[in-house]
Amino acid sequence: MTKQEVRWTTLVKMKLTSQMVFLDIGGGSGSVSVQAAKILDGGKVYAIESNPDAVEVFRQNVTRFELKNVELLESKAPDGLDRIGKVDRIFIGGSGGNIDEILKTCDGILKEEGMMAAHFITMENAMHMLSFLKEHSYEYEIMQMSVARGKSVGGVTMMQAENPVFVMVAQKQ
Repeated sequence: MTKQEVRWTTLVKMKLTSQMVFLDIGGGSGSVSVQAAKILDGGKVYAIESNPDAVEVFRQNVTRFELKNVELLESKAPDGLDRIGKVDRIFIGGSGGNIDEILKTCDGILKEEGMMAAHFITMENAMHMLSFLKEHSYEYEIMQMSVARGKSVGGVTMMQAENPVFVMVAQKQ
């Protein structure tokens, strides 16, 4: 699941407004889609996920939060993305090893001035996206975020680090 602090930072950087159409690639448990759907109360959230276990958790979270503006596509990205039309914002949380094809498809369905964001834990995938953004003249920002949480150990508090995440946010020109 996308860490809360990283998710919030990314969604704020994407400048979401209530009427937008949002796409979550690699929807996983639905943490990004749920948060986006709450912001986009007059818009639509599409998510794509291929892992059956994740799909079940995703559906439970949509039901739990009573979201009516979320539609889940059970498929491996980018298959099926051409059916949803143009979108305002795209979040890539997982690529299943198919980042190049996903980026090409996303570029085709992202509206002019639209924004795309991604989280990567590997430098290689981050570099694929960085190369793509440069080749396609996107304006972009890259951050590496690390989150550490306090844990009580023997009467003292020790900070326990999560894995760092590359956060990329880009706007189509």
